Amino acid sequence: MMGHMPVRLTLLCLSAYCLPAADPARIKEAIARIDARGAELVRLSDQIWRYAETALGETRSAKALADFAEREGFRLERDVAGLPTSFAATYGSGRPVIGILAEYDALPGISQQATPVKEALVAGGAGHGCGHNLFGVASLGAALAVKESRAAGKLRGTSNCSARRPKNPSTARCT
Repeated sequence: MMGHMPVRLTLLCLSAYCLPAADPARIKEAIARIDARGAELVRLSDQIWRYAETALGETRSAKALADFAEREGFRLERDVAGLPTSFAATYGSGRPVIGILAEYDALPGISQQATPVKEALVAGGAGHGCGHNLFGVASLGAALAVKESRAAGKLRGTSNCSARRPKNPSTARCT
């Protein structure tokens, strides 16, 4: 549905948080890692688009993202801070700790098919005019690229992709 937008957003997330601008070889390698996963990321983004679940009700979206992260070797903590639609996916150990926030909630009342004309998927239903179906997957894709670089011995530290800010930040953990 959204073409390669998740791949481009992943690159934006990754370059903004993780890659030194002075190292073009590392940037090129990260782009190759993300491009290799592009079709998977697009499918996951399309899946989140179809679910179109609003804030704190994104049970299928959270499960899809968390399950993907777990299959990719991240340690998963679900229901972070008592929120059933939250998770933290962690890979590696030590410093630096790179935390990336993933949001994937839809907005009420803007259900839309992936067409250039107004055509609701579900009349009066929620939709992703906010782009969080892209942002959540892009954030996870950035964490995945960092994880793969760490697994290859190119980076040190911890990657953490946390989804959903907790109501009480003092109970959140990034390891």
